Amino acid sequence: MKVTCILTANELGPEKSDLIVFPEGASQKDMEHAQSSRTDTIIVGAFEDNGYSRGVLLHRGKNRINYLKVDADNKTEGSGDVKQMPLYEFEDMCIGVLICKDIDNEGISHAVVANIRSSPANLKLLCIPADMGSHWFNDSSLPFPEKFRGIQVILCNHIKSHQARGKGLLTDAQGKKIVVQQDMEPIYAELP
Repeated sequence: MKVTCILTANELGPEKSDLIVFPEGASQKDMEHAQSSRTDTIIVGAFEDNGYSRGVLLHRGKNRINYLKVDADNKTEGSGDVKQMPLYEFEDMCIGVLICKDIDNEGISHAVVANIRSSPANLKLLCIPADMGSHWFNDSSLPFPEKFRGIQVILCNHIKSHQARGKGLLTDAQGKKIVVQQDMEPIYAELP
């Protein structure tokens, strides 16, 4: 599976991707543009919607999840709804979505991760559209790899809110980082 992490649709190149991940705070218009020009590609991201952060997973012209970020931050309100299940299964893959700090909300993150893990799909992915500081995920592997064992994590991080931002990254199914941004360049990678 070919994965791309970009900040804006202007960074879309000629490369073919199966999955494009935008950060939290991306433009809804950019994500819709990416979907309309690549209808078979799965697009994941989060945009501001009436004061909330709305997660989307676009595929074949439709949003396949209904998800508002659970926890509030200094940019958006939190929905408080931990019963949402931002999960999409297609062919032999299962993709879950958690927006930014919802990764630390045990109510939603535990349920999403458990549902990804229990899926019969062979390819299990967790996409994290984020706007995080550099203190998140700064080691060579995830800080709690056992939580995500068997799931590959794809984090696309914005540049809007933090002077020292966390880098975008991809992990293997054991939580070890296999691709990490050096600066703000797009990530183009093939998942193992």
